[in-house]
Amino acid sequence: MMDGLLAQRLKTVVVVHRARGGQPRDHQRDGHREHHHQRADEQHTLARIAQASAPARPEMNDTLGWIYVQRHEHEQGLPFLSAAARRAPGNPIYHYHLGVAYRQTGDRARAREELQRAMASKQPFHDRERAAQALAGL
Repeated sequence: MMDGLLAQRLKTVVVVHRARGGQPRDHQRDGHREHHHQRADEQHTLARIAQASAPARPEMNDTLGWIYVQRHEHEQGLPFLSAAARRAPGNPIYHYHLGVAYRQTGDRARAREELQRAMASKQPFHDRERAAQALAGL
C-alpha cells in the first residue's frame, strides 16, 4: 500500500501529466532543462511504483505507458497502454494513447483502429483534435 506522501505525489504527477496533454514542458526557454529531466525521471519512477501497486487500475497503466511513449520508449509503453484500453474500453484517451504508440512503432493498421475507436467515442476528451490529426496522417 502506498503511503500518503507517495499517493499525493503520484496524484500530482498524474494531474500535471494529463493537464499537459502528456507533453513535457519546454523548460529550455527558462533555463531549467536539467530540472525538467530530473522531474521527468521522478514522474517515471512514481508512475512505475504506482502501476506496480495497482496493476489493475487502467489510469495507472495509461499514465506509465504514456510516459514511456513520451520518452520514445514506445515498445515498453505498449503493454501498459493495451492493458488500460482493455480494462476501460469506453475511455477514448486510452485508445488515443495506444493509437499514438502503435503509430510510432510503425503499426499503422493498429494505430488506425485505436484512433478510430477514440474518435468514435461520444465522451469528450481534450486530445480529440490531436487524435483526428493523427488519424488523418495515417
